[in-house]
Amino acid sequence: MARSHHAAMILANLFVFAVLLTSGASGCGSPPPAAKIGGFPEDIPVYDGLVKDYTSDSGPLLVVNGSTTDDTAKVAAFYRERLPANGWTEGSDPAQREPGTEALIFSKGQAKLVIRASKDQEKTRVSLQVEGYDGATRNPA
Repeated sequence: MARSHHAAMILANLFVFAVLLTSGASGCGSPPPAAKIGGFPEDIPVYDGLVKDYTSDSGPLLVVNGSTTDDTAKVAAFYRERLPANGWTEGSDPAQREPGTEALIFSKGQAKLVIRASKDQEKTRVSLQVEGYDGATRNPA
């Protein structure tokens, strides 16, 4: 039992180190630059520390799905802070949501971005879906 606990602690420490290494934390008071994914649009930040489990960065619908241990309100606040600085305008989502679930809609030109964050046991599942981007340049149409 002690051996499995030791192995789990090593894995947990490696995970924390990897998150810190990839988050670009600078300690200078301003938020670190958000992560970028291959062909995903650069003006859409990927949530800091998101553990990605699915990415589709080609085609008419671009998608990033993953999870974080942060709560849904923190995920929503991240996007409400970062996206307007990149020219995105927040719209409204008329659908009713369950408590603990955030659904955000942003637009920029003809592009539409839908962000959903929902609690799934101890994790928050995050989904980003953007459509209406020019596939060659990843600029809003």
